[in-house]
Amino acid sequence: MGRLMLRSWRAPIDILWAEDGLHALCADRYGFVACLVEPYAGFLHVVPRSLGWIVSWVPIESWPIAANVGAALAVGCLAAIVCRILLTVGYDAESAGWLAAVPVLTPGVGLESVNSYANLYVPLAYYASVALVAVWHHDE
Repeated sequence: MGRLMLRSWRAPIDILWAEDGLHALCADRYGFVACLVEPYAGFLHVVPRSLGWIVSWVPIESWPIAANVGAALAVGCLAAIVCRILLTVGYDAESAGWLAAVPVLTPGVGLESVNSYANLYVPLAYYASVALVAVWHHDE
């Protein structure tokens, strides 16, 4: 959200990323279940379609802010979960915090996924990798 707001204070209210709108529109027009089981680019997008369904509950003129808040909350929750895993396996708080913040702070990752819940696969892949490596390394 901060990165969007640096570009423009109205960006979180005005910008609805293309795929985010598509998932919300599908849920609004055809229903959650029909959209959930329909492949998108050959994949089932369970998390983005679920968030799109939640976005579809608000009036269409509020979709940009709902989508941006939903994406920010999703990445924040993922970061908190991974931070907790890292602390549990013995990382210090500073290292755990920095590792959890990488998807939010890295400009390259931010171009693809920050504030677009349709692209949650990017932070999901990163966080899953960090968590698996941390747990695997801890078990050795």
